Amino acid sequence: MISPKNLGRNFGDEGLFFLAESLADNQVGEEVNFASNEITAGGIKAFDGILQSNISLKALNLSGNSIGDEGAKVLCDILVDNSGIQKLQLNSSNIESKGHC
Repeated sequence: MISPKNLGRNFGDEGLFFLAESLADNQVGEEVNFASNEITAGGIKAFDGILQSNISLKALNLSGNSIGDEGAKVLCDILVDNSGIQKLQLNSSNIESKGHC
């Protein structure tokens, strides 16, 4: 499991852009924990294209980040063609009724 939070990092959007690129090449890891890392809707855009090429990733935890409705909609658009993600955690991510797919 890739878990930057457990390493005590608050890498934010810029760090997510770097880490997301490494996910595109990683076909081994099945679970990623990016919880509480100061990620916003802008950072979620880092996953555009990445999650289509990574078919091994089964679980993605983005809880505790302020992705809001805009970030939720971006995730919906990104994940529409991803058949690998089986568990997506978005607890405490400032998503309201406008953030539904």
